[in-house]
Amino acid sequence: GGGGGGGGGGGGGGGGGGLEERLAMCMDTFRERIDFEVENTVPVSKPFSDKLAEIINEHAPLIQTPQQRAVVDQVLANISTAEARSQAPVAAKANTGTAGEGGGSPADVARERAFNGEQVQEQEQEQEQEQEQEQEQE
Repeated sequence: GGGGGGGGGGGGGGGGGGLEERLAMCMDTFRERIDFEVENTVPVSKPFSDKLAEIINEHAPLIQTPQQRAVVDQVLANISTAEARSQAPVAAKANTGTAGEGGGSPADVARERAFNGEQVQEQEQEQEQEQEQEQEQE
């Protein structure tokens, strides 16, 4: 025998479980889930303010005081204002018919720019390869 030495020092009194749950929730906020799924389509672009609003809703229990709520609302308002300002020039360009970009939503314009950028990069690579071949022939 010998009996084992006693059971440990207990939680610090009432409310310990709630504190542990809150701590676990806070820590979970900073955990990044690893996802190995690959989508078979190009994801639809969402405005950052929408993404941020989703994150705020997911973590609503962490916003406890009116001051915290006011800060969150102010940040979201600032981002929405900035998005509106940045979309206004894009819309103006789309209305004037910028060469090569068919207008449409900012997401469409971004996709077209990315596609055009890839084409330019491929052309540059082809030119480099041709130059290398010419140098080898000399």
